[in-house]
Amino acid sequence: MRRQLLSTALFTALTVASAASAQPRPDDDALYAQGAALRAQHRDEEALALYRELHERTQAPRALAQVAIAEGAVGRWVDAEAHLVAALASGADPWVTRFRAALMASLATMRAHVGTLRVACDVSGAAVWVDGRRVGAVGDELRVLAGTVNFEVRAEGRPAVARVATVPARGVAREEVWLPPAPAVGAVVPAPGSTNVAPAVAVGDAPRPAPSTTLRALGWV
Repeated sequence: MRRQLLSTALFTALTVASAASAQPRPDDDALYAQGAALRAQHRDEEALALYRELHERTQAPRALAQVAIAEGAVGRWVDAEAHLVAALASGADPWVTRFRAALMASLATMRAHVGTLRVACDVSGAAVWVDGRRVGAVGDELRVLAGTVNFEVRAEGRPAVARVATVPARGVAREEVWLPPAPAVGAVVPAPGSTNVAPAVAVGDAPRPAPSTTLRALGWV
């Protein structure tokens, strides 16, 4: 009950402050209002598409912050964290500056669903793939969804290797992978997804917790 009252108070404060401080830009304001209406109706995917289009056109940190909040609402926590960090890095957007404290609280919520994966490998520069997408290279600090993560390590001319890691929220999982040697001349190198590669399991298929009321309140602003 206390958390619900706090979220209601936060939403009210942000709404009043936003109305008082917003600079009139009819076209953009109409899109922000449309996105807020979609969020209020729990049509988060539609709101996300609208905010992405708005950000592509304006490159405004405020629009990127709304993209992040909408991504959090649909459980895309890794992208949400990255985009909100980028939005907060801007010191020139009045809306982001005004609501920085609330956005930082949203960032903390996002980070409760994300962890770091560090993969060591005997092949320098080998790529790490998660859920069919290249997320970085071995040795990098890779931000992934917390929980069970199926990943692959791939390097040109070497058979791919799959592993499963348990990544703690806000924590770090460390894995070591040794790739098989390059096959003899004339031998067929197994394609990723076949030999030495476990069946891919989409990280995003795990049940997603409901977005926090703080994220939804910010999305309505």
